[in-house]
Amino acid sequence: MKGLSFNGELMKAWLAGNKAVTRRPMRPQPYFQPSGACGYPTPASHGNKKWRHYASEKHFRRGIAQDFAPYLPGETVYIKETYWKWGKWVKNGLTRSGTQAWKFTPVPTFAKSVSFEQHEKIPRTETGWHKRLALFMPACDARSLARTVSVRPERVQEITEEEARLEGVTPFRPEGDCWTDGKYRTAFEYLWNELYGWCPNSFESNQWVWRTELEKL
Repeated sequence: MKGLSFNGELMKAWLAGNKAVTRRPMRPQPYFQPSGACGYPTPASHGNKKWRHYASEKHFRRGIAQDFAPYLPGETVYIKETYWKWGKWVKNGLTRSGTQAWKFTPVPTFAKSVSFEQHEKIPRTETGWHKRLALFMPACDARSLARTVSVRPERVQEITEEEARLEGVTPFRPEGDCWTDGKYRTAFEYLWNELYGWCPNSFESNQWVWRTELEKL
Protein backbone atom coordinates (compact mmCIF):
# COMPACT_ATOMS: atom_id res chain seq x y z
CA MET A 1 0.00 0.00 0.00
CA LYS A 2 1.29 3.46 -0.89
CA GLY A 3 1.59 6.22 1.69
CA LEU A 4 1.01 9.99 1.74
CA SER A 5 2.88 12.15 4.27
CA PHE A 6 1.20 15.04 6.11
CA ASN A 7 2.95 17.43 8.50
CA GLY A 8 1.50 18.17 11.92
CA GLU A 9 -0.77 21.04 10.86
CA LEU A 10 -2.20 19.19 7.87
CA MET A 11 -2.64 15.98 9.83
CA LYS A 12 -4.78 17.84 12.37
CA ALA A 13 -6.85 19.27 9.52
CA TRP A 14 -7.23 15.80 7.98
CA LEU A 15 -8.38 14.20 11.22
CA ALA A 16 -10.83 17.06 11.80
CA GLY A 17 -12.33 16.58 8.34
CA ASN A 18 -10.99 19.90 7.02
CA LYS A 19 -8.61 18.51 4.39
CA ALA A 20 -9.78 16.75 1.23
CA VAL A 21 -7.10 17.66 -1.34
CA THR A 22 -3.32 17.49 -1.49
CA ARG A 23 -0.78 18.73 -4.03
CA ARG A 24 2.72 17.36 -4.61
CA PRO A 25 5.37 18.52 -7.10
CA MET A 26 5.57 16.44 -10.25
CA ARG A 27 8.91 14.61 -10.44
CA PRO A 28 10.51 15.23 -12.80
CA GLN A 29 9.05 18.51 -14.03
CA PRO A 30 7.92 18.39 -17.69
CA TYR A 31 9.89 20.28 -20.32
CA PHE A 32 7.91 21.83 -23.17
CA GLN A 33 9.67 22.50 -26.46
CA PRO A 34 9.13 25.79 -28.35
CA SER A 35 6.59 23.94 -30.51
CA GLY A 36 4.55 23.18 -27.36
CA ALA A 37 5.30 19.45 -27.49
CA CYS A 38 6.57 17.57 -24.46
CA GLY A 39 8.49 14.32 -24.08
CA TYR A 40 8.07 12.84 -20.63
CA PRO A 41 9.70 11.93 -18.25
CA THR A 42 12.54 13.79 -20.09
CA PRO A 43 13.38 14.48 -23.73
CA ALA A 44 16.53 12.38 -23.30
CA SER A 45 14.49 9.33 -22.27
CA HIS A 46 13.13 8.88 -25.80
CA GLY A 47 12.95 5.19 -26.60
CA ASN A 48 12.41 4.16 -22.97
CA LYS A 49 9.30 1.99 -22.65
CA LYS A 50 7.88 4.46 -20.12
CA TRP A 51 8.51 7.47 -22.37
CA ARG A 52 5.50 9.33 -23.76
CA HIS A 53 5.12 12.12 -26.31
CA TYR A 54 2.50 14.83 -25.89
CA ALA A 55 1.87 17.10 -28.86
CA SER A 56 0.71 20.07 -26.77
CA GLU A 57 0.06 21.22 -23.22
CA LYS A 58 -3.60 20.34 -23.69
CA HIS A 59 -2.61 16.82 -24.74
CA PHE A 60 -0.22 16.65 -21.78
CA ARG A 61 -2.91 17.63 -19.28
CA ARG A 62 -5.29 15.06 -20.73
CA GLY A 63 -2.86 12.15 -20.95
CA ILE A 64 -0.25 12.51 -18.20
CA ALA A 65 -2.54 11.30 -15.39
CA GLN A 66 -3.41 8.11 -17.26
CA ASP A 67 0.26 7.44 -18.05
CA PHE A 68 2.16 8.61 -14.95
CA ALA A 69 -0.19 9.45 -12.03
CA PRO A 70 1.35 8.41 -8.68
CA TYR A 71 -2.06 7.19 -7.49
CA LEU A 72 -5.06 5.73 -9.28
CA PRO A 73 -8.67 6.77 -8.67
CA GLY A 74 -10.17 4.37 -6.13
CA GLU A 75 -6.76 3.34 -4.74
CA THR A 76 -6.42 3.02 -0.96
CA VAL A 77 -3.46 4.82 0.63
CA TYR A 78 -2.35 5.24 4.22
CA ILE A 79 -1.56 8.60 5.80
CA LYS A 80 1.98 8.95 7.12
CA GLU A 81 2.78 11.29 10.01
CA THR A 82 5.33 11.90 12.74
CA TYR A 83 4.78 9.37 15.53
CA TRP A 84 6.41 7.68 18.51
CA LYS A 85 7.40 4.01 18.51
CA TRP A 86 8.24 1.80 21.49
CA GLY A 87 11.74 0.41 21.05
CA LYS A 88 15.39 1.39 21.12
CA TRP A 89 18.33 2.16 18.82
CA VAL A 90 21.07 -0.44 18.40
CA LYS A 91 24.48 -0.18 16.79
CA ASN A 92 24.46 -1.32 13.18
CA GLY A 93 27.99 -1.33 11.83
CA LEU A 94 29.62 1.73 10.29
CA THR A 95 28.55 4.30 7.72
CA ARG A 96 30.49 4.84 4.49
CA SER A 97 32.43 7.62 6.21
CA GLY A 98 33.40 5.29 9.04
CA THR A 99 31.15 6.68 11.77
CA GLN A 100 28.83 4.61 13.92
CA ALA A 101 25.58 3.59 12.21
CA TRP A 102 22.39 3.04 14.19
CA LYS A 103 19.20 1.11 13.54
CA PHE A 104 15.88 1.53 15.31
CA THR A 105 14.50 -1.74 16.66
CA PRO A 106 10.91 -2.05 17.90
CA VAL A 107 10.59 -3.88 21.22
CA PRO A 108 7.59 -6.19 21.74
CA THR A 109 5.22 -5.02 24.44
CA PHE A 110 1.84 -6.13 25.79
CA ALA A 111 0.63 -2.53 25.59
CA LYS A 112 0.36 -0.40 22.46
CA SER A 113 3.65 0.09 20.62
CA VAL A 114 2.67 3.21 18.63
CA SER A 115 1.77 6.60 20.04
CA PHE A 116 0.69 9.88 18.45
CA GLU A 117 1.19 11.89 21.63
CA GLN A 118 4.44 13.75 22.22
CA HIS A 119 6.91 12.07 24.59
CA GLU A 120 10.07 13.33 26.24
CA LYS A 121 13.32 12.55 24.47
CA ILE A 122 15.29 9.69 26.02
CA PRO A 123 18.76 8.22 25.33
CA ARG A 124 18.73 6.30 22.06
CA THR A 125 19.91 3.04 23.65
CA GLU A 126 17.12 3.15 26.26
CA THR A 127 13.92 1.21 25.63
CA GLY A 128 10.93 3.53 25.48
CA TRP A 129 9.11 5.97 23.21
CA HIS A 130 11.27 7.26 20.36
CA LYS A 131 10.20 9.86 17.83
CA ARG A 132 9.96 8.57 14.28
CA LEU A 133 9.59 10.66 11.14
CA ALA A 134 6.62 10.23 8.81
CA LEU A 135 9.06 9.04 6.13
CA PHE A 136 9.64 5.83 8.10
CA MET A 137 6.03 5.04 9.03
CA PRO A 138 4.89 1.61 7.75
CA ALA A 139 1.25 1.01 6.86
CA CYS A 140 0.76 -1.16 9.95
CA ASP A 141 1.43 1.82 12.25
CA ALA A 142 -0.89 4.28 10.48
CA ARG A 143 -4.10 5.42 12.13
CA SER A 144 -5.82 6.74 9.01
CA LEU A 145 -6.56 5.44 5.53
CA ALA A 146 -7.85 7.31 2.48
CA ARG A 147 -9.28 6.53 -0.92
CA THR A 148 -8.11 8.57 -3.90
CA VAL A 149 -11.11 10.12 -5.63
CA SER A 150 -9.27 11.78 -8.52
CA VAL A 151 -5.75 12.68 -9.67
CA ARG A 152 -4.91 15.38 -12.20
CA PRO A 153 -2.01 17.65 -13.22
CA GLU A 154 -2.05 21.38 -12.51
CA ARG A 155 0.23 24.35 -12.16
CA VAL A 156 0.53 25.19 -8.47
CA GLN A 157 -0.55 28.79 -9.04
CA GLU A 158 -3.85 27.60 -10.52
CA ILE A 159 -5.08 26.92 -6.99
CA THR A 160 -8.20 28.90 -6.07
CA GLU A 161 -9.32 30.21 -2.69
CA GLU A 162 -11.77 27.32 -2.33
CA GLU A 163 -9.15 24.74 -3.34
CA ALA A 164 -6.72 26.24 -0.81
CA ARG A 165 -9.39 25.84 1.88
CA LEU A 166 -9.75 22.17 0.92
CA GLU A 167 -5.97 21.79 1.41
CA GLY A 168 -6.57 22.23 5.12
CA VAL A 169 -4.48 25.35 5.69
CA THR A 170 -5.41 28.00 8.26
CA PRO A 171 -5.35 31.64 7.11
CA PHE A 172 -3.13 34.01 9.05
CA ARG A 173 -4.95 36.62 11.13
CA PRO A 174 -4.94 39.95 9.23
CA GLU A 175 -2.13 42.10 10.63
CA GLY A 176 -1.16 44.29 7.70
CA ASP A 177 1.70 42.48 5.92
CA CYS A 178 1.65 40.46 2.70
CA TRP A 179 1.15 37.10 4.45
CA THR A 180 -1.56 38.11 6.90
CA ASP A 181 -4.42 38.98 4.58
CA GLY A 182 -6.74 36.33 6.00
CA LYS A 183 -6.89 34.35 2.73
CA TYR A 184 -6.56 30.58 2.39
CA ARG A 185 -4.60 30.91 -0.85
CA THR A 186 -1.99 33.10 0.81
CA ALA A 187 -1.63 30.64 3.67
CA PHE A 188 -1.19 27.82 1.14
CA GLU A 189 1.50 29.79 -0.71
CA TYR A 190 3.38 30.29 2.57
CA LEU A 191 3.11 26.58 3.45
CA TRP A 192 4.23 25.54 -0.03
CA ASN A 193 7.38 27.64 0.26
CA GLU A 194 8.03 26.28 3.76
CA LEU A 195 7.85 22.73 2.40
CA TYR A 196 9.63 23.15 -0.93
CA GLY A 197 11.90 26.17 -0.52
CA TRP A 198 11.97 29.95 -0.39
CA CYS A 199 15.16 30.46 -2.41
CA PRO A 200 14.15 30.29 -5.16
CA ASN A 201 10.51 30.90 -4.30
CA SER A 202 8.83 27.55 -5.05
CA PHE A 203 5.34 28.97 -5.46
CA GLU A 204 6.53 31.70 -7.82
CA SER A 205 8.29 29.11 -9.98
CA ASN A 206 4.78 27.74 -10.69
CA GLN A 207 5.74 24.08 -10.80
CA TRP A 208 3.56 21.35 -12.24
CA VAL A 209 1.90 19.39 -9.43
CA TRP A 210 -0.27 16.35 -8.92
CA ARG A 211 -3.58 17.43 -7.42
CA THR A 212 -5.08 14.47 -5.54
CA GLU A 213 -8.55 14.45 -4.01
CA LEU A 214 -8.98 12.14 -1.02
CA GLU A 215 -11.84 10.54 0.87
CA LYS A 216 -11.25 9.44 4.45
CA LEU A 217 -12.01 5.77 5.15
